Amino acid sequence: SIYVYSPEIIPTDSMRYSVTFEFNENGAYQRHISDGGRIYYEFIDESERNPALDYFSPYRMVYAPKTHQFGFLNGEYRVNDRIKISGQFSGSKLDLNTMNQGDPKNGGSYTIGIQMDSIEFGPMMMSLEIRDWNRSNEYASMGRENDVRQVRFWNLDSTISKGIQESLIQSEIVFNRIGTSQFEVARLIHGNSDRSRLRFNQEIFHKRFKNSFFNYTTVKQHKKSFYRSNGRLQINTKGYSPFISVLTEDESYSNRFQKLGGGLNVNLGRWQFETGVDFRTDELYIGTGSWENESDDFIGYVNYRSLSEKGWKQNIVYKKRIKSSSSNASYDYSLIDLGMGYNQAYKPFQWEIQARKEESFSEERAIVYDSVGAGLGQYRYDPVFNTYISDVNGDFIAYNVLTGNREPNT
Repeated sequence: SIYVYSPEIIPTDSMRYSVTFEFNENGAYQRHISDGGRIYYEFIDESERNPALDYFSPYRMVYAPKTHQFGFLNGEYRVNDRIKISGQFSGSKLDLNTMNQGDPKNGGSYTIGIQMDSIEFGPMMMSLEIRDWNRSNEYASMGRENDVRQVRFWNLDSTISKGIQESLIQSEIVFNRIGTSQFEVARLIHGNSDRSRLRFNQEIFHKRFKNSFFNYTTVKQHKKSFYRSNGRLQINTKGYSPFISVLTEDESYSNRFQKLGGGLNVNLGRWQFETGVDFRTDELYIGTGSWENESDDFIGYVNYRSLSEKGWKQNIVYKKRIKSSSSNASYDYSLIDLGMGYNQAYKPFQWEIQARKEESFSEERAIVYDSVGAGLGQYRYDPVFNTYISDVNGDFIAYNVLTGNREPNT
């Protein structure tokens, strides 16, 4: 059966129920707030459910004690000083209910890899890794095995840890006293989803261009694609280092942004100064190959640090963002952070002063009351005063819900 929220209409041929919903990651109902400020639950068809959202059920799942067994075997074989073959085989057994006769979930995982390290080609040194990692649908690890950046690197909605095959070829080339280049080609298969990824990272060690880099990542899935590029070019000349930076992201049929910036670093030993500006543009996809401007940002910043030989130190940070959006809402932001102090070795006296002012936005919250049954809540409704009153035997519980409206806050 499916429950339907309909407080205004009372049909004569149907029965009405007072139902309490419980959180259930495999549930079929989604929580909403009605125009009258009441919480209700809507049935969502299985084909339309988003795994990133919370779902509820008109019942509570109670699990008996469970058992989880896990084991693994790993090893490596070194062909020579620079080439080795490694592998790991893991198995798991998960029984969610030890009190019944149901079959436990048996799963397995294997990882096979080949690593080649420090192969010299004239002024270059190269390393290469080939790896294949496969986890079955019933596999259950004891702890985290995924890279903490899995969601971002693969452009996923949420992390996945079973029923997955991940293969990659990764190479790194080090140019003597110049820089390092990293290449990666990878593939991720999960259910009906097949994604491919290409990554390239370039860092420069040469003192003239130190702190310069370029990173590029692209992920393709069926007809969708995502790419991100981030670069910085800095030229160092006797304490003065001008730089420019570029950052772009583009997710097909969704959104994209571009940020361009530049500035100057000054490092004169005990006196350091940095200033710069960034320009950012955000766009939304509106269909038929067209994009709509969502917002434009201008960001400026100044950082100043100094430390005298007599122990006096200063630290000044100022940031300002001016934002214009299609909604005409004001989301400007500013920050000033001042620090001053005195600290010298072998001196019995030291002091420090910190001052900070930040102008940002706080999101408004609304209190919504949900009926959970007589005696199960912490509030009751008083029709005389048209308000909810604290009562340990009440019918309602309260939720704090973000409204989406933002107000300036200093």
